Amino acid sequence: MTISFEIPQDIERELRSGAGDLNRDAKEVYLMEQFRRAKLSHRQLQDALGLSFQETEEILKRRGLGQDVDLAGSSTGRDRLRKARPQ
Repeated sequence: MTISFEIPQDIERELRSGAGDLNRDAKEVYLMEQFRRAKLSHRQLQDALGLSFQETEEILKRRGLGQDVDLAGSSTGRDRLRKARPQ
């Protein structure tokens, strides 16, 4: 799918003066928004961006969409579940 849109030339010049791939950035932002709206799964986002799971997580966190998992808390919860499970 190809998506295009127009922006004023002065804004385009300013954006192009900074380093980066504007097409890639626009694609990333659009797909992240679809993920935020729950229209894409994590796997679909990962595939669409051509990234690994970890790379996708890094981008999500950088854009404020990551799931902050408390590893200590999840470890404690896991231990509680193990103790509660019948042997």
